[in-house]
Amino acid sequence: MDADEILSAAGFSVPTLETAVTDGMLEDGEEWSKVVTFSGPSDDVEAWVAENFDSGIQSEAYKDDMATAVERLGTGVQKQGDRLTEGVEGSVAFLVVVGQGESPEVHVAVRRTGR
Repeated sequence: MDADEILSAAGFSVPTLETAVTDGMLEDGEEWSKVVTFSGPSDDVEAWVAENFDSGIQSEAYKDDMATAVERLGTGVQKQGDRLTEGVEGSVAFLVVVGQGESPEVHVAVRRTGR
């Protein structure tokens, strides 16, 4: 699967930035689990966030390695102050972590359940 297929399965647009795809952590009852990662100028990242989330992503992590992020991305990826959100689109669940700084890194973990 490429980034376009993975992101569209969760109802997201494809960013104008270069993307990378890795296998995510597969759990019982899941058909597949992938992580799409991209980074770039904060304006480009914020444009992608605005396009995909009507109210933006407001929730900030109060510590490094929040349980939700570790479950899907492993340790050391999500940092205190990163913004994160999760949800479900049909049989597809997602977690989005938006990093900080001038060139934030974005991780979009998407998984499809067998339901």
